Amino acid sequence: MTGTWAVLVPLMALWIALGRRRADNGGTLTFAQGFGTGFVVSLVRAVTSGALFVIYTAVLNPGWRECSGVYRDGLKRRECERILRQRGRRPRGSRHTRPFADA
Repeated sequence: MTGTWAVLVPLMALWIALGRRRADNGGTLTFAQGFGTGFVVSLVRAVTSGALFVIYTAVLNPGWRECSGVYRDGLKRRECERILRQRGRRPRGSRHTRPFADA
């Protein structure tokens, strides 16, 4: 579901921005105007996504990357907990990683 929103929301933003730009120009839109509008929308999305990723990684769930790499290597949750404790990390977890959900 999250992947769908990651595609649909930017497309909707681009569609709305181009429609407003066309309405402001009396119903027409040149290639340069459309390209510039699309570039600005893409730039805003990239900066916003990057900032949200930094906030998520630094504040909301600081250990998710470490634990996701451990899961990818096929280790079990207890092994992930042991490795993270050795590194001095104790992530809060999320509904996806949950390294200490039942500890």
